[in-house]
Amino acid sequence: MASVDSLCTLHGSKSECADEINRAANVILNGGIIVYPTDTLYGLGADIFNEDALLRIYDIKGRPNDMALPVLVNGWEMVQSISSEANLIGEKLAARFWPGQLTQVIRANDNLSAILTGGRGTIAVRQPDHWIAQQIIEQVGNPIVGTSANFSGFPDLVEPSSLVDQLGHLVDHIITCGPKPLGLGSTVVDITSGEPAVLRKTSISAEDIQAVLGEMES
Repeated sequence: MASVDSLCTLHGSKSECADEINRAANVILNGGIIVYPTDTLYGLGADIFNEDALLRIYDIKGRPNDMALPVLVNGWEMVQSISSEANLIGEKLAARFWPGQLTQVIRANDNLSAILTGGRGTIAVRQPDHWIAQQIIEQVGNPIVGTSANFSGFPDLVEPSSLVDQLGHLVDHIITCGPKPLGLGSTVVDITSGEPAVLRKTSISAEDIQAVLGEMES
């Protein structure tokens, strides 16, 4: 399991953190669980196609199994591997807000495990604006789990020492290279119907989203 010795400096450069990124990607590819920084919060990462790893994340967080796990991608093109539904609204919002702090709830492909989707047939997806997360996704070659690295119902963990203390014995690797997360969750918008619905509003407002949709209509 992860330990303090496995941590890379918070302010490490891309070259200094290359080994940490490689190790994190290999852990995921081999069915393990990592903690990694994104632009919003630290995340628990795993292979979205490995059901054993998905079940471990639910156990680690104490998360109800009917609550789907969000995923992170490296761009709208990768969304097509988890949702074959053509969604012009989603593509437009991604062009404006990705990489960044907007999560979109979309229809999920049938090949995705019900463990990942919580049996709901939808999936929450985002492209993070953090080079550590982006490089991990790139090396894995598929979307990865992007749920927050904390226990369900408890405050978000924003300090590396807290990550090690609370999760170090439960996960396989912790990476804290690069900039720390902002400490604020993403805005979440459901685009599965004709009328996008903002489910959680943080740094991106409903007005920001409506402005983009208005451009589509004009």
